[in-house]
Amino acid sequence: MDNKDKTQYTFRTDRNTEAFFSERYLVCPKCGEQLRQLDIENFSCCPFCNHAFEVDEELEDFLLEPTVEMWIRQQGAAPSGTGPLN
Repeated sequence: MDNKDKTQYTFRTDRNTEAFFSERYLVCPKCGEQLRQLDIENFSCCPFCNHAFEVDEELEDFLLEPTVEMWIRQQGAAPSGTGPLN
């Protein structure tokens, strides 16, 4: 099996029906705690057990997801033909 095919991290999505949004968490492979994007950005390791995360494409996608979603929402709200690329 190639390392590229191997999923290193486990993620969990909780849906908050009261606030109408869902939030993804990274499950620490060492202690099992659920970590948000900001936890990893601020600490670069698990704040509960100090497990150091190996940054790979999967973890990068998880960390960048809120920013990309914000960009998509902003572009979707802009009238057609008025985006920065037009």
